[in-house]
Amino acid sequence: MSEKSMNASFSTGLLLVIKEIRLERGIHQGLIAQYIGKTPNAWTKIENGQSTLTADALFGVCNALQIQPSYMLSLVERLVPIFNSSGWFFQNYSLEEGHDDLLKLMLTYFNSSGYEALKSRPYDRVSVTSIGNLYLPSITPTIVRYCCESDFREWINNGAQPLTTSITL
Repeated sequence: MSEKSMNASFSTGLLLVIKEIRLERGIHQGLIAQYIGKTPNAWTKIENGQSTLTADALFGVCNALQIQPSYMLSLVERLVPIFNSSGWFFQNYSLEEGHDDLLKLMLTYFNSSGYEALKSRPYDRVSVTSIGNLYLPSITPTIVRYCCESDFREWINNGAQPLTTSITL
């Protein structure tokens, strides 16, 4: 990570968690839209940070994903210090368009060829739902590494080719 402080909003952290869980579970945006009483296009705008995520919509999303809102918020609460340790600063208000560095990286990550490649290699990708796991206490989710480590981001953007290890006998 560069020495420059990176900016994010807590709302973007929440969107990051929502999108990752939705994609992991294979839940279509249209289903989320039904649960929150919006059109699929309106939900897409919310998920991509172009419209505000309201508390009512959050509860609908959680119902669609079959998770408790408190669990969703606890994931964000656990992610923030991990990001902070890499120079990220979270604002408790929406950032002006173009100033939320996390939003830009999150959208790039989910649209990358490396993310697509890692979907078929679940053991090479660490979910945000893994944080706080008693058996893996210090593991960092893949999307966090993507946002915080430029070399890792480059590897993902270049297709996340499997790493090979040669063993000499």
